[in-house]
Amino acid sequence: MSAQRIPSRLMRNNRKECQFFELEEKLFQRFNQLLEVQGHLYPNSVRLPDFSVNRQKFSRPEDVLLFDFPNCLEWGVSAFKAKYIPTPFIVHDTNKNINNIFEFCVWHDPEEDNYSHSEVRGLKNNQRFKNISKKLKKSFRFKLSEKLEILKHPK
Repeated sequence: MSAQRIPSRLMRNNRKECQFFELEEKLFQRFNQLLEVQGHLYPNSVRLPDFSVNRQKFSRPEDVLLFDFPNCLEWGVSAFKAKYIPTPFIVHDTNKNINNIFEFCVWHDPEEDNYSHSEVRGLKNNQRFKNISKKLKKSFRFKLSEKLEILKHPK
């Protein structure tokens, strides 16, 4: 993407990370038309782990359409509030006879051409993780998808 299409307000310009998120702050993500049915989003519209969002404090909803994918401008935009990130999940590991605590949080992870870029990250027993069971992924996706608000429908 050419820098000319990125609004200057999104440029990082040496600004520091801001890890404080208001509970009511909206987080924006894009989705394609295959993920919407009758005005609702499939749980698969929620990607895991470490899925990218833009935060309301530093961007506008349509800004998520400016990055990464060809024809992204035709995609839709959804939002959810930071307080709706479902957490924690306690999963019993029968092999080790222990409970694992899975938590999810939003993390400001600015990029040079997108200061608002953030990620919803997963922690397992306070350690970042990448592998997630299908059952936990399904539960997380379902709970968060119930809170998604469609701001722009895809073309």
